[in-house]
Amino acid sequence: AADHPTSSTNAGTSINTVATQATPLQQHPIKQMSIRLESPSNILSSSIEKRLPSRLHSILLSAQEKISRIDELERQLDERIIRTRRRTCNVIDTTKSHRSSHLRCFLTHSCHDAPEDPNASTDYTYVVPKNLWVLRLEGTLLIGHLDHQSAKNRDVKTNYKAPTDDLDRAKEEDELLPILFTHYFESVEVEFQTTFSPRPHPMAKAKVVAPPTKKRRGNNSKSQPADDENAVDPKTLVVSNKFSMYWNKQQSQDAQAFDFHYKVPAPPEPRFQVHYVTAKLKLYLNQTASEKDPLFAIASVEMAREFFPKHVASLEENNAADSTTDETDADGKKRKGTDDDDATAHLPPSVDDIHIPEGLTMSQIVFAFFQYIQDHHLCDENDRSMIKCDEKLKTLFGGLEQFSFSGLQQLLITRNLIRPLYQHHPVTLTYVMREAHSTNHKLPAEKKAVLSEDTLPSPSLLQLDMNVAVPTFFPYRAREMLRRVKRRELEFTSSRTKARYLLVSQKAKDEEDAKNLLDEVVSSHSYGDEYIPAFHALAKAAPPHTEARLASHLDARLSYLLPRVQEYVASTREAWKRVGSSLLILEQKQLEEGEAEDQKGNDESKDVEMSA
Repeated sequence: AADHPTSSTNAGTSINTVATQATPLQQHPIKQMSIRLESPSNILSSSIEKRLPSRLHSILLSAQEKISRIDELERQLDERIIRTRRRTCNVIDTTKSHRSSHLRCFLTHSCHDAPEDPNASTDYTYVVPKNLWVLRLEGTLLIGHLDHQSAKNRDVKTNYKAPTDDLDRAKEEDELLPILFTHYFESVEVEFQTTFSPRPHPMAKAKVVAPPTKKRRGNNSKSQPADDENAVDPKTLVVSNKFSMYWNKQQSQDAQAFDFHYKVPAPPEPRFQVHYVTAKLKLYLNQTASEKDPLFAIASVEMAREFFPKHVASLEENNAADSTTDETDADGKKRKGTDDDDATAHLPPSVDDIHIPEGLTMSQIVFAFFQYIQDHHLCDENDRSMIKCDEKLKTLFGGLEQFSFSGLQQLLITRNLIRPLYQHHPVTLTYVMREAHSTNHKLPAEKKAVLSEDTLPSPSLLQLDMNVAVPTFFPYRAREMLRRVKRRELEFTSSRTKARYLLVSQKAKDEEDAKNLLDEVVSSHSYGDEYIPAFHALAKAAPPHTEARLASHLDARLSYLLPRVQEYVASTREAWKRVGSSLLILEQKQLEEGEAEDQKGNDESKDVEMSA
């Protein structure tokens, strides 16, 4: 409907066209022309009309029928446009701005040689390891942007092109492009820590201690073999200081992946080498997508035990993780522990781990309380909106006797019983990087020949799926269609003020007269030479290559042609009168000749009778 204008020009004779009901889309009113042709029956007598038949009457009837069909088509089109615009607005209001989808993320790493420091010592008695580690976080949607692809195919099929006129589009929203990977995160925190181990003595074997086994989360079907180089005594390991990185959404544009560059610090002594690097990531998801229905985390263990039993285990695990293993007593002494605990307490994690917080919507939390209140009959009999607290609710709400059910949400938030999920509980990942399992690691040929195919080290890969909210393309595209309709209306309305100034400057008319002339041109149903300057001003003021400019040019041409048509009609009328007069004279002459011949015949018959 936005691509096909409803305005048209009616041309006919002796036809009074009734304009259809004005709609927001129909800003260019249908004009009608008044060309009056007298019927041939008013000029010629019936006998002459029989002798000289004319197709003028049938042409006028055919034109009247066509214009009536055009008027009916415009009326139906206007009704269809109104219904479509109303239905589109309703669908936009009811359609969610985001859809739920799954984002699959991948964590990998690679090792490179960092540029050497010119001030550093170059007296090495050992092979210098690669000291620049790159951690890459990337991912993709399991269900891609099918709506964008569908809209693109539709544009190709309909040959749609974005308008390039000079109308003001400052208030329009930016084009909704397919979302890149980093758009789903509000901020990311990464903490690196390097663990050093003693270099193996060439003449002796290191003491082999089996590392703790834990199943790696990912898509690796092969288990990671325990190399003798990595199986060392934990008591001999040395840990570097922590190095943190932080990224937020305002620091860069959206991209396909995160690359975190970490330069490994120098070993404390030349006899140490890099054993592994531990990276702890905290992913804070973008909250813009869930503003209408945000997720909340349960912060109270007591409330979780009573209302949300499935969340008790994860809540207790989070509370346990917050407390450190090296807790101290009131006198400042460390608590007792085993020798193995003391040996590994200072070490960062050596296995991968994934923690995705679980959340609930506010409607789910309120419904759980509503079900509890109904089961225990806690509603006040006099006022059903007031809730009387039992012992569990009193303990939960700090001794509160009663509360209004409408204020339950605010009560839960103020009492810190629930918290925004991803604001306080990010997605936490622990990823262990080893040089032998990097994506660009090349095993020496002599060592590769000794190892079997099953024991070859494979690149590390940590994989996880998380729920994300993806902006839907339909509301934007529907609003774009409505903007195109509105833009078409603006093409006709925005040029009137500029056209008034053009008329005043060109014809030196009063501004009020110019305004009245433009109003008459827009609202009247006639054409003429006096309206040509107004149509030219409207065409010049309209944006280039728009329907408003083309329509104004067409109206100006019609205003020039129709008076000439009326002149030809008048001359044709005079010609018909002269033809009629000539035919009447011819008919009278023929009648007189006929009468003379009849009289002559009668005289001859009488002479014959008399001779007989």
